[in-house]
Amino acid sequence: MITILRINHRILRDKRLTTHVCLTAKAFKAHKIVYSGQKDSSLETSIKKQNIPIEHCKNPTNFLKNSKEQIIHLTMKGDL
Repeated sequence: MITILRINHRILRDKRLTTHVCLTAKAFKAHKIVYSGQKDSSLETSIKKQNIPIEHCKNPTNFLKNSKEQIIHLTMKGDL
């Protein structure tokens, strides 16, 4: 089982970035997406429409320590 962890989502700044991470997760056949930072119910609604389970976690460090799943942290760099 693959879980994608998106760290430090910011609603006003990262909506598009987090959506891209979620769609990439779908391409990787991930079973679930977990994100930290600001809770964004609009994002969750949008991603759930794509049949991708998503949930918010308040403390990603604890999530990583307690998880028994394979976890991938995706990043995106804008400059070349």
